[in-house]
Amino acid sequence: MSPRVPHPPHVAAEPSAGPIGELCRELTETTTGHALACLYAADRYHHLDAEARPNTSAGRVVISDRYIPSGLVMQRFDGIDPAFLQDI
Repeated sequence: MSPRVPHPPHVAAEPSAGPIGELCRELTETTTGHALACLYAADRYHHLDAEARPNTSAGRVVISDRYIPSGLVMQRFDGIDPAFLQDI
């Protein structure tokens, strides 16, 4: 018999399914550089406040498809300075 899981995990992704994440996906083909890096950072903050923290507070494990490392790799391909990325 398998152990009972108290709460099913919450599965998320970045960009998120929220309004800023939708905008990220919409603009990825036409926006690059600092503007896109800031947009992805805004989505990450919103994702934490609206999705990740409420779920972890409720006792759920949050599993995210992509997070900071994958975003940093893509933004470095855009030529963004790592110090700028660390600041945002």
